[in-house]
Amino acid sequence: TIGQQVEEILRLHQSLSAAERRQQVLNLLTKVGLSHPEQRFDQYPHQLSGGMKQRVLIAIAIALQPDLIIADEPTSALDVTVQKRILDLLDILRRESGTAVLFVTHDLALAAERADRIMVFRQGEIQEQGATETIVQRPQHPYTRQLLHDLQDAPLGLTAARHRPLATPAIRVEGISKRFSLGKQALQALDSVSFEVRRGT
Repeated sequence: TIGQQVEEILRLHQSLSAAERRQQVLNLLTKVGLSHPEQRFDQYPHQLSGGMKQRVLIAIAIALQPDLIIADEPTSALDVTVQKRILDLLDILRRESGTAVLFVTHDLALAAERADRIMVFRQGEIQEQGATETIVQRPQHPYTRQLLHDLQDAPLGLTAARHRPLATPAIRVEGISKRFSLGKQALQALDSVSFEVRRGT
């Protein structure tokens, strides 16, 4: 059930009684905006809408109050209205807890609207990175300029990224490379990538 899925992470990482775990799960389901948490606790994933499933995943992600959440295409297969609600929820939780969110997306317009900083990847390499406003208004790399040109009919919002104070890094990586085997070939997914994600961004 939904409740058991959320409860599992608490059972594995915290010393709580069954009653305490259940109450914590109900609190988490409420926090992510699911109505009737007692009813949701006993439901199965196929009984929930796509947006509700995403909220359950967010509840699992925040259960242990992490410093960083990696959100990989969190709004894929959701309609526009539900996308906005999910992203608004992530933004609220980020502000309340100071958790950093590393948002992975193919939607540059969405990144421009929601992110403090943008890193533009191509074939596993960072092409350009910097403050969102700088990347959107003064892109330096031809690939970034092409992406923005392709979006010229879509308005790019910068409301979320301006005037936020800088915080200490939640994660910093330097020189990461990763290669995957694809049969007889290899895919270079990351090639000497370095970046940091600051708390609460």
